[in-house]
Amino acid sequence: MDKVKLLEKIRNERMAARKDVFAKARNKQLSRMRASGKLIMGKDEEGKKVETLPTHELRIFVNMWWTRILFTRDNKAEALQYGHKEIEESYFARMFKRRVDIITHVIRGVRALRHIRENYEKELDDIDKRLLPLEELNINVVENADLRTIRRAIANLEALRDSMRKKSSIVYGAITSSRITDVIRLLKKAEEDPKRRQFLCNAAGASFWAVNRRLCSWREKNIAGIYYYDVARENSLRQYRDVWLLAQFGRYAEKTEEFFVYYEAERVKIAALDLIEKALEARDYSLAMRYISDFEPGFTDSATPFYKEGVVLVRSYKDIAKDEKTIPLITHYRAIGRALKPEREGGRPRWKEAMKALEFARMFVMANKPDFIEEELSKAGEPYIEELLPLLAEANKEFFDKKFNLAKKAYKKLFTRAKEVLP
Repeated sequence: MDKVKLLEKIRNERMAARKDVFAKARNKQLSRMRASGKLIMGKDEEGKKVETLPTHELRIFVNMWWTRILFTRDNKAEALQYGHKEIEESYFARMFKRRVDIITHVIRGVRALRHIRENYEKELDDIDKRLLPLEELNINVVENADLRTIRRAIANLEALRDSMRKKSSIVYGAITSSRITDVIRLLKKAEEDPKRRQFLCNAAGASFWAVNRRLCSWREKNIAGIYYYDVARENSLRQYRDVWLLAQFGRYAEKTEEFFVYYEAERVKIAALDLIEKALEARDYSLAMRYISDFEPGFTDSATPFYKEGVVLVRSYKDIAKDEKTIPLITHYRAIGRALKPEREGGRPRWKEAMKALEFARMFVMANKPDFIEEELSKAGEPYIEELLPLLAEANKEFFDKKFNLAKKAYKKLFTRAKEVLP
């Protein structure tokens, strides 16, 4: 078989194996969900109904806009304390894992899960791009075993190993990089030993297929299981988000002018956060701490009513989830000052952490505001959501121009259309 046909055969086999792995993972996820007896209808990015599970069954905790998503990630730092053979033996036993949580807005949560799915798709493309030239080079090394080909293979493999070491995945950062080192070691011996060169190149070629197996088969198996689990999570959270959005649109339509009064009151908090932000950007510790102290009374739960004329305005964290710790806005606000506290202890203030805490407090204040929702939905990239954006933009314009009768009509039009699109 000539080289071109051999490469084509290898690539076709790899694509067929990947298709099979993903089909099995998809069927396994569907079977698990159906067997749970808790199946619900979620929604994909096209707005089509799909089978999934309730958010809490998928390690997502939601209350109104507040969303906490639990992830399991590879703990490469722990894995690297062991040899690559020990890591390989225990990898699929799910050792060397760590939990990562994110707390965010429900709209951003859906977007984050979609980006994770898209990143896995990009990763598979990246694997193909990396392997195509290496597979050809591997065949050349085995067939020719000349110094020029060997040295080119070593250079390419060293570049691949260095890039793999930077990856957070254990398959890449620990297992594959170690296997690539084995191949490089054999090729360097072949470079130095003309008499055994062909034998060592053949051995390197065999070792390369071990790299190929881990880079492709292992990681693809790993990705496939995570991929369809995250798809189920994305579809479940999207359905929850759409129900929440419909409630907000109905609220704007029902109590338009009252909501504007509430919005204006909340601007005091945003103005305070803007001043703190400027102090943080200037790295002015004294000014930032003075602002944080002076503005704190406005960020307590009692500063803003939970209800006004039947309109739910702000909710405390009392009902986040039965098993979740309750955290009010004031806690997030105080986190800004806590990040700067090391300055008092002779250390350095954590400016980036303080800025991150400030942004979360800002999101907390803006979470149910129509302009925030418009901005966040414009990033959704979902066709059925994009259909609603012009209606929301029109209503918001009238709202902020204080033309409340026109705004009410526009929000009612949005709400009517949303009831057709979102359920």
